[in-house]
Amino acid sequence: MYTLSADPSINFHFQLLIKLMKAKHVKYSSRMLKILPECLSSMEATRMTLVYFTISSLDVLKELDHVMSDAEKALCIDWIYRLQVKTKVR
Repeated sequence: MYTLSADPSINFHFQLLIKLMKAKHVKYSSRMLKILPECLSSMEATRMTLVYFTISSLDVLKELDHVMSDAEKALCIDWIYRLQVKTKVR
């Protein structure tokens, strides 16, 4: 666990580390939206859950609008609706 220090150079390195970690998370999540990594291919049945957590992580990091255009968001929403089970009402 990291704690702030009285030494400003340590605090600088801590802040830099946090920025690098955020950049890595954004990069990973962005890739997840485009293609499912081979190591996760066995999770195809839970793709909806993976998409949920990927989009949520980008939103928490305040990067969703930078990673996904409005058109891509609309495509994602349409994909989700197409996966919904539709039953006929009698």
